[in-house]
Amino acid sequence: MPIPKLSIIIPCHNNSRNLEWILTAINAAKHSDLETLCIDDASTENIKNIAIEYNARYYRLPEDEPGRRSLARNTGHKL
Repeated sequence: MPIPKLSIIIPCHNNSRNLEWILTAINAAKHSDLETLCIDDASTENIKNIAIEYNARYYRLPEDEPGRRSLARNTGHKL
């Protein structure tokens, strides 16, 4: 699979309502060379199922230190 030209990294921590709105907007853009990454920062909400429903890649950070948005962004950058 070729590397996409555009990657959108979304740090997620208990924001499922906003995540659905964001992913809907991204999918509406219909950019042909795009990937969306949802990086779950030990959320207690069902972020994984939302990401899968909207065809986004999902990765969950370890639960020992929640609230690390910069680590979530950096992890997404490495993926």
